[in-house]
Amino acid sequence: MLVYAGVDEAGYGPMFGPLTVACAVLALPANDAAAGAPKLWSMLRGAVAKQVGSAKGRIVVCDSKRLKRSAADADDPARHPLAHLERGVLAFLRCVGATVPESDRALIEAIAPGAWAHLEREPWYGGPALALPLGNDATKLRIDANVLSKALERANVGAASLRCHALSEAQFNEAVGRVRTKSAASFHLVGRHLAAIMDVYGEHHPRVVVDRQGARMRYREPLQMLFPEAMIRILDEEDSISRYELALNSRRMTITFTEKAEDSHLPVALASMLAKYVREVLMIRFNRYFAALRPELKPTAGYVEDGRRFLAEIEDLIESHRLPRERLVRCC
Repeated sequence: MLVYAGVDEAGYGPMFGPLTVACAVLALPANDAAAGAPKLWSMLRGAVAKQVGSAKGRIVVCDSKRLKRSAADADDPARHPLAHLERGVLAFLRCVGATVPESDRALIEAIAPGAWAHLEREPWYGGPALALPLGNDATKLRIDANVLSKALERANVGAASLRCHALSEAQFNEAVGRVRTKSAASFHLVGRHLAAIMDVYGEHHPRVVVDRQGARMRYREPLQMLFPEAMIRILDEEDSISRYELALNSRRMTITFTEKAEDSHLPVALASMLAKYVREVLMIRFNRYFAALRPELKPTAGYVEDGRRFLAEIEDLIESHRLPRERLVRCC
């Protein structure tokens, strides 16, 4: 069996909101390593497309940045900015054995167990549950999931797992303070996914693809810190790709870090979508909280340029409601 996994993040650079790092794991019955990565978009073409413009009713799986619309039409849920992103995430989630979640809390409990224990400490992630789906019809999503499930079955591909780690602003600041840089904090979450894959699937020699972490080209040292007892062999360290083989007792894992991984590896694209969807859902809660305090306040996506505008407009709210700045604003 080939275990083929992808890892990607969302929210690396913002001032507000969580950092989310997601992992998608698919399983195929056999693999010819010399043939390269499985061509899953082709194998699943009856149900899955790579671009919105050529989808023709199929589920689009691609880099999440290409799927979010810039504005919503309040009278047409299908034009919700998260409609495409949500459709793919929830259809695949049903294929890994979960039901289509009816709320944001149910979603996060399904794919990020334990996350609410930290998130609910912050008032801006509190309040009533957000009903899901946001921009899709639940009945149509079940049909989408059935079509996708049949395509996976025909291609002999198993949807094994979808998981996401989410750090609140306070957790992010604490992690950066502990490991000194936000890149190290992000890589720690990547490492948690790698450790879980090695633990569950290591006997099958999983192949894991990770979107390259910034400009870093060499990963042997941080991988050795994650797996201190493993033997790590460098397979490639080039401008566009870094590849390593880890051996730990009878288990092995090959990890590839590459640029624009979501364009060539469907599990990375799916992980990108999951990470983005979780972050966006939590940002809806975030903006809902501040809108209740100041209804005329324009919502923010949390990224630096607009984040500065947002921070300036809530400075008095931070003071009057005694909101802990070190738990609200990310340190870097």
